[in-house]
Amino acid sequence: MAKKIITEQICEVETQTVVFQQYYASLGGFSHDLTRSSGRSAGYDNSIVSHYGDFYNSDGSLSTYDYGFSGSDIGSSYYVPSSNWDESTSPSSVSSAYQASQAASYY
Repeated sequence: MAKKIITEQICEVETQTVVFQQYYASLGGFSHDLTRSSGRSAGYDNSIVSHYGDFYNSDGSLSTYDYGFSGSDIGSSYYVPSSNWDESTSPSSVSSAYQASQAASYY
């Protein structure tokens, strides 16, 4: 979806490059949050999630809907799920899953 938004909503290739690099860098941060190696827990902004249905028009094209918040609002409704992490077993099992996925991506 990010690729579609970047290529269809941003005209200049230079701007697409900057936006993609910022997006790509954030994925690395999210990966470290998932594995808890960053010291943070992975979460999401609940206000943004509530707009998922507004991303596309009825014909399947990307929407230009004004979501009603600015950059300074991002993170103000940050939610961290806690039911999927067990401090005694999750670090090891998540590390194993991460290593397996990294190994699989090299083939």
